Amino acid sequence: MAFDEKQWQGLQKRYHLTPRELQIAILVFEGLDNNEIAKKLEISYNTVRAHLQNIYRRVGTRNKVTLVLKFVDNVKENLLKKIVKMTNADDYKSRWLLWSPDLLHVSG
Repeated sequence: MAFDEKQWQGLQKRYHLTPRELQIAILVFEGLDNNEIAKKLEISYNTVRAHLQNIYRRVGTRNKVTLVLKFVDNVKENLLKKIVKMTNADDYKSRWLLWSPDLLHVSG
């Protein structure tokens, strides 16, 4: 699942991430490790670690796996709310069984 720019901006706003923290979160989501992130952004490994600790604190997670899962859950929930709003459904939580994984793939 890849997020589009609007979804990343929504996550940035929701969790009050700085532009650099958002860059790092996106690279984590793409599967890069701390060394690869540091090299790509031309910053030190320790700076990456410091940014990740800030991201984890803001998002309420402890590691990259739970960070990615929380972001996916947030985006899925927002998409589902939009669908419910468009269809005027009352109980969107009961509609999780109807959720299609194909709807989650939004870009590249």
